[in-house]
Amino acid sequence: MRLAITTSILLCFAATSQAGVDPDPRVPYQLRVVLHVGDHPDFSEFFRRELKRQLLGDLQAALGALGTVEVVDLRSIDRAKWEPLWKQVDEKGLESLSTFNEIGGGKTHFMRIEYANGHYDLQARQVDGTAGLASPIVRKARTHARAFVSRLAGLMIGQDFGLIATLEPGAGQNIFMRIKGSGLGPVDKWLKKGDVFAVSQINVGRMRVPPAAGVKAPPKIVTVYAGKRIDGVLVRAIADPKDGGVMCQLFNRYEDPLPTKSVIGYRCMRLGTTEGPLKLQLTDTNGLPQTASLLVYARAEDFPDGNKEAEQTTNQKNGLFVSTERFSNVAFVRVKMSGGRGLSRIPVEILDDQVQTRTIRLDVDAELRDRIDADRRGVISRITDGRLIQVRCFQEITALEQSGMKQQAFDRGQTVLNLLDSSASDLQEEIDRLRARAAKDAPTAVKSIGECDQQVTALRNKQDELRKHLESVKAAIAQDNDPTVQAKQKKINDILNRAQLLVQQAEIEKALTAYKEALDEVQDEPMAKLRIETVYTNLNNAWAIRDPEHQEARNYIYQKWPKLGGLDEVNGELANARKAFEKCHAVGDRYSILKMQLGGVEVATKFGDELKKKIDAATDDEEKKKLEVFQKVSEDLQKLLRDVEQALVAKK
Repeated sequence: MRLAITTSILLCFAATSQAGVDPDPRVPYQLRVVLHVGDHPDFSEFFRRELKRQLLGDLQAALGALGTVEVVDLRSIDRAKWEPLWKQVDEKGLESLSTFNEIGGGKTHFMRIEYANGHYDLQARQVDGTAGLASPIVRKARTHARAFVSRLAGLMIGQDFGLIATLEPGAGQNIFMRIKGSGLGPVDKWLKKGDVFAVSQINVGRMRVPPAAGVKAPPKIVTVYAGKRIDGVLVRAIADPKDGGVMCQLFNRYEDPLPTKSVIGYRCMRLGTTEGPLKLQLTDTNGLPQTASLLVYARAEDFPDGNKEAEQTTNQKNGLFVSTERFSNVAFVRVKMSGGRGLSRIPVEILDDQVQTRTIRLDVDAELRDRIDADRRGVISRITDGRLIQVRCFQEITALEQSGMKQQAFDRGQTVLNLLDSSASDLQEEIDRLRARAAKDAPTAVKSIGECDQQVTALRNKQDELRKHLESVKAAIAQDNDPTVQAKQKKINDILNRAQLLVQQAEIEKALTAYKEALDEVQDEPMAKLRIETVYTNLNNAWAIRDPEHQEARNYIYQKWPKLGGLDEVNGELANARKAFEKCHAVGDRYSILKMQLGGVEVATKFGDELKKKIDAATDDEEKKKLEVFQKVSEDLQKLLRDVEQALVAKK
């Protein structure tokens, strides 16, 4: 789902802490099968037409009232009309779908069919727009029989047609999940006791949309919803579906796996698991096989702890552990050092003959610190979203006020104020819970939580500025509606309100001009003139240039800093940016530092978006290696922004 109005972010950001995810019991599934049939004489137009007809008929009959099926033959559609995801799969293969996370639309199942050496090769993979997840593996099959191709394709698609359920986090391990489409017909054909679900956390984010070619306008920030599979969490049905839902048991690797604050909700997707041996590849944080002496135990019903019987798997080589026992859908694994110290408990889904890879640290405390640090970064990201909303809000209400639309400005600002106040409270609760986890499991990580406190404080401080400005706007609206108030007084108040807002946005030259304009209006009112002159003089003195280096630093912050954002650009200018900040800090120029803070939200957002885009687009290790330098640049940029925040707090 993509919204084209900047202010949509406001409502969606707040929804992360207020709204759950609709179970959709009466919303049908929409399954689109995208056929990519190879260019071979055996794949005639008649073959493709019959394949499409048979697939459509078989799948629709199997799905029944639960949903609708559409089959698309890519060879019959002009490539210029292909959807972006179709082009991605055509250019990069089905493996590229592993990064899929977009929320919106139904299920898309890609089916690729090639002919070589007398046999038909089939590959299939599905993405689900309700959960923002891709099926975990690329299905592969082969047949020599032309007549069996459509049947085999249908079986592969059906294996990964995952029912979607809505999970409501709560106390305890047992959870009742509502199933999408359960109000349309029976779902027991697609879900049985023992089946396993992956869990997707639904979040809201932002995306920059550049203006159309030839249009001079800043890029819009639009809202995007995204799913993220929760690492180390599986949900298993402990009963057959009943009353529109299914009773399940949640298994997790890490503590507090499903936070309830600052998250829209959770969707679960049934996995196409099977019965087979456990094949588990353990790697270190660099993706290399673990070479330490490890013991891996597995059980079929629950984690092997204490005196519970469990099978010890065989370490074939290079950290690959294989069981002799076969497991149905899931294996519950415990990893220990050979000396007996427990390292981790991991639920692992069984997918055909696939090897499952999991990263493990040999230091239990380090693994806990990694998890806490990942959660901390998630909190910081959500706070940054709030800060960006604040920046946009001030820009919007300034424009509305200058257009004489005070009531609209007040309403817009009040909406943002209420929503972000609620979000800030939820974020603070999450930070406190994260700090408690760190104190218990990884005391050395407690200090890093302080950055979250600092960021939330900055969010709240901006909220207070917005609150005060809205009070003045409200007073101005009251004056506008009072027929006894003279037009001149209203004009003066409007000018002063505009000047105050300009100061809050660090636009001091414009603010001084506004105060001069107000002074011209109150020449015959000594008390009002004295008050405005005092404010003007103090502001003008604070804005004075101390020396040429100070002028150069201010010019940099106001002219070049807000325009940064590209990876190479930030990398090349970060030293100059810090130099400008330190000069302004040394001479006590709070307003230039404030301007740097306000622009920094935009700079960090543009830099982070481009870096993520580059990382997602990297296709090999060499490209990813080249991007590592920008991870260090990102850390240095965040350090600079933290120093800017601290300087402003100290000045206050």
